[in-house]
Amino acid sequence: MKARNRPAMRTVWIMGLLVPFLLGCALCPWLGEIKLPDLKRLFLAPTPATEMPAITPVTPAGRVYAGPDVSRDGVEVTRFSVEGPERVRVGGRLTVHFTLRNTTSKEMVFKPYGILVGCRDPQGTNRDFGHREVSLKPGASYDFVASIQVDKAGLWHFWPGYYLGHWGPYKWHEIVIQVE
Repeated sequence: MKARNRPAMRTVWIMGLLVPFLLGCALCPWLGEIKLPDLKRLFLAPTPATEMPAITPVTPAGRVYAGPDVSRDGVEVTRFSVEGPERVRVGGRLTVHFTLRNTTSKEMVFKPYGILVGCRDPQGTNRDFGHREVSLKPGASYDFVASIQVDKAGLWHFWPGYYLGHWGPYKWHEIVIQVE
């Protein structure tokens, strides 16, 4: 009798894991491009690699995070963008824009590293740039602009950064750019 129930128990156990996963993926906003039928096809039938949906973290130059989002320090970021040519090549220039606003009731002094662009090159090397020492009174904003010439092929990572006695959020609304 126990042997008879084992296949049914396995099916219930597998479906207990698979169904919430599929529903979670279908409802999750950061997987909005994946449709539930595509997931069924991926999990339930073998598919040649050429038919697999392309899921990639790479964003085109010019991608924008409109915001707002407020960090644990009370720093609000809006209008974060990385601008550059459609196809970024080694030696090309990218320009980063964002606005930071003090949402607290106290003055913020961004020292000694200031407000900056957090950046990692394809090897993961720290390439932070555009450091500006700034003080922001409560409710005040700072419009930041800085550029970098990319000198290596691969994936470059950019995010708005700051230092207030400690670093702001790591890879905060990160934008990833493919450099050819």
